[in-house]
Amino acid sequence: ITAYIYTSDKEITEQNNYFSKSSSSIEILDTALKDESFFSKKYNRLIVIGALAGCIGFAISALIKRK
Repeated sequence: ITAYIYTSDKEITEQNNYFSKSSSSIEILDTALKDESFFSKKYNRLIVIGALAGCIGFAISALIKRK
């Protein structure tokens, strides 16, 4: 977060050279944040959910066969 504060004894207008030069010289160099974690892609989430569902299904079927 950046704050730009300009104060003057007179009214600040576009005719003020220092104000117009200093405000036009500001460049925003930020870039958008990208989420590149493992779970950010749908394909990876589906694989993990499928594996968990398979493990749960196997555990349930193993418990049912024991009884």
